[in-house]
Amino acid sequence: MKNNFSLIFCFILFSFPQDRGENLFGKWQLRKIEIAGLPIIPNKVKYFVEFSPDNMKYNLAINHCWSNSLKIDSKNILCKDITSTLICCDEREDSISKFIDYRGVYEIKDSLLIISNTKGIFYLYRMKD
Repeated sequence: MKNNFSLIFCFILFSFPQDRGENLFGKWQLRKIEIAGLPIIPNKVKYFVEFSPDNMKYNLAINHCWSNSLKIDSKNILCKDITSTLICCDEREDSISKFIDYRGVYEIKDSLLIISNTKGIFYLYRMKD
């Protein structure tokens, strides 16, 4: 009887869909970063990030970055390695580039994505297809 209960419990537990961040997938535009409570609004460059099941890609002022080791769950965006082109120094073009890091704890409210990490709080809006 005990084994049957365990088997039924496991079946029920894994029957529910697991949230893998599907609502995060798509393209987002950075609108604001808060660092130590101070807002920084990008005005020289439009910054975008795109999430898919295993990948993340985004632009800086000049360079482009991506990761093929993306892990997303219902609360966290994680990746081990981020690769970048090394065309030139982004900070000379727009100082906001040095703060951009889309890894961390996230929440989605309608079309607003909020990512928090040690660099700041990032506010992004979903781009329409």
